[in-house]
Amino acid sequence: MPPSVELLYQQGYLSALDFHFAQTMGRLGRTDHPLALLAAAAACHFTTLGHVCIDIHQIGGQPIQSAEGQSFGNLTWPDASEWLNILEHSPLITRPAPDSLQALTPLIMDGTDRLYLARYWLYQVRLARQICLRMSFPEMAIHSSAFLDGMARLFSGQNPLATEGQRQAVQMGVRNHFSVISGGPGTGKTSTVLRILAILIEQAYALDMPLPRIQMMAPTGKAAARLKQSLNDRTGLTCSENVVQVIPDEATTIHRALKPDPENPGRFRHDIKNPLDADVVVVDEASMIDLALMTHLVEAIPPHSRVIFLGDQNQLASVETGAILSDICGAAEKSEPMRRHMIHLTHSFRFDNQSGIGRLSRAINAGDVKSAMSILDDPAFPDVEWVDLEKGIGIDAMVADMTSTHFLPGIQEPDEIRRFDQCNRFRLLCAHRQGEFGAETLNVRIERRVKRLLGMDINREWYVGRPVMILKNDYLLNLFNGDIGIAMKIDGRGGDSMAVGFQGTDGAIRSIPASRLPMNQPVFAMTVHKSQGSEFDQVLLLLPDTRSPVVTRELLYTAITRAKKKVVIMGSRQVIGQAISTPIDRASGLMDYLFLS
Repeated sequence: MPPSVELLYQQGYLSALDFHFAQTMGRLGRTDHPLALLAAAAACHFTTLGHVCIDIHQIGGQPIQSAEGQSFGNLTWPDASEWLNILEHSPLITRPAPDSLQALTPLIMDGTDRLYLARYWLYQVRLARQICLRMSFPEMAIHSSAFLDGMARLFSGQNPLATEGQRQAVQMGVRNHFSVISGGPGTGKTSTVLRILAILIEQAYALDMPLPRIQMMAPTGKAAARLKQSLNDRTGLTCSENVVQVIPDEATTIHRALKPDPENPGRFRHDIKNPLDADVVVVDEASMIDLALMTHLVEAIPPHSRVIFLGDQNQLASVETGAILSDICGAAEKSEPMRRHMIHLTHSFRFDNQSGIGRLSRAINAGDVKSAMSILDDPAFPDVEWVDLEKGIGIDAMVADMTSTHFLPGIQEPDEIRRFDQCNRFRLLCAHRQGEFGAETLNVRIERRVKRLLGMDINREWYVGRPVMILKNDYLLNLFNGDIGIAMKIDGRGGDSMAVGFQGTDGAIRSIPASRLPMNQPVFAMTVHKSQGSEFDQVLLLLPDTRSPVVTRELLYTAITRAKKKVVIMGSRQVIGQAISTPIDRASGLMDYLFLS
């Protein structure tokens, strides 16, 4: 017999939210069939794991496991055919027509037997329609001679082979209403967008049209700050001053651009009925955007506007539901019409052919375990180091070495600017948030050792040099989830009054009293997910000692490409090999819906 909702809740697989959602759906739908209730609980549960839906054929009859790989006895999901037979006649579920935009029941089953919570099915359909609408528009009219002149000038002196992808991306971005530019770190995504914006502004002058209204945004405050920093680096942008002045030098978060409605949580003031005041919208770090936010964003962009998404399709997907950029790029690889709206930049200006990080990242993306391990075994690549956990090197020794070598010098640095520089040189990245090898555990262990070495009370919370990460957006303080600050004394106050300094893109430090900060935590270590959008001179990636579904190809790739100069991977050969062989598999119907819309 398949497990009941009650049993899975008691076993700890289902959360209280999953359990009570299923019970509520049963009462509203006046059904107590165990397979219908199990479907409702599972649909809710899988969205918390990042899936948009449940593929009944894929999970039917399979063992039930947690995201960390924990098994629950011999419990398995119901047989797919038996489950579908019950769901076909359940009052909780309907199958909408292909062109429908109305969900009549709390659960939706599509034509390929994927089961959705109604809201996520609606998000997916709405997003697919918006993208396909923009791709259906004819190419924008351009001033040919001004375009050719701009291309020749902006790419003058550049290596034609290295910049061929960028040239194609500029042509695509100038002509299309919808464009996606994917590429790894150092492939020139931002410099490509700067050239697109320069040519669009030159086109406006040449055609005697109003200058384009341009908005630059990213999913997090940290990513927006890095985008702003990149926008201000205009090296090689050979165009007139009146063009340069129009290119934005500011970037904002998506939430701030859309303006959350305080009276309606989850809704925004800018939407399909009240769109953004923009002719060009550039969105960086698109791989981090979940399904709900992406839908709200695209609907809020006027249909006539150009939309340009930047991101790395090989990076980790959003922490929330969906893998939108990956789905869009996957659909483009299979569809010629869509392919005209997407380009993947492959030439790295940061990692050359002699770079171990560059070679390792390419081997990981290709799923080539043998090549990846040979790079890790080869001492000829000084920027890549592998520490085999199976050889008995313990966590205690690692913590002691990192604290003395990397963390304590930064804490004891008297100059505030240099303290930030030291903080950004090294980061310990973890695959897990909790557990022996998790970021939260490591932060506690490292901070205790720091306090002992500094001779302070182990229970003292704040001290000069303490690095912290913000965990919740605070728009009044202009602080965002992922921002990193360093504790400092408040000038002019006695006692132990502490503030936390945050460094802006201009290098200036603003301080905020520690007592006013939103939710935060020490950040000697962070999860790989939290590191997205960041770069450090050196990274140490700590992997768990046993196989975990969290440790995937995308996680390894994301972690090693956070390092600019050196990456150290601490993990067993088996765990690394299994990770490279395991790409993220998030259930979604977006690729199919992009073909159907």
